Amino acid sequence: MEHQVERRPFEPGLRAGGIRDAGWKRLWARLSKDLGVDNHTSQTPSKGNDDSETDLSGYNTYAPTPEPREPTPLPDDPWERLEYDRGRLHWDKERYQFGKIFLNESLIDGARTRNKNEPGDRQARKKRETMESFRYVDPARFSLEYRHFQGHIDLPKKGWTQEEINAMYDAEVGIVE
Repeated sequence: MEHQVERRPFEPGLRAGGIRDAGWKRLWARLSKDLGVDNHTSQTPSKGNDDSETDLSGYNTYAPTPEPREPTPLPDDPWERLEYDRGRLHWDKERYQFGKIFLNESLIDGARTRNKNEPGDRQARKKRETMESFRYVDPARFSLEYRHFQGHIDLPKKGWTQEEINAMYDAEVGIVE
């Protein structure tokens, strides 16, 4: 919903066609005008059927294989990773702009998610720390608290209300006591 309210573009998923999606094509048409990119030159040139590239007559099947080498580590910074992928995967301008736009969008969404979820995450961490404090002291209690903790995650997906989850927990506490 935030994307719609702020008029930010949605990243087309792989099922929707990704860069081949009609929504992306409309967005790319608008962006290419703003960026001054010629749509016809943005595509990577395709290789022709030149026989010199596919000639294997000089291929020596007994040549020694090269020594294995350590793979190049991928950059940690998402923007550096985008540039790395651009060069390694030989992206055209359109694919690069696609990656650039939606990397920015995913970074915005990730920062918002972290900020909005922090209070709930803090409560969950406190609950886990409490559970861990009696893991080996009282295993039955730990098991009960773990199921209750997991129930808050799983049971609402199955249609349970908060009252039903708490009632089930109270019943299990009564059985254990």
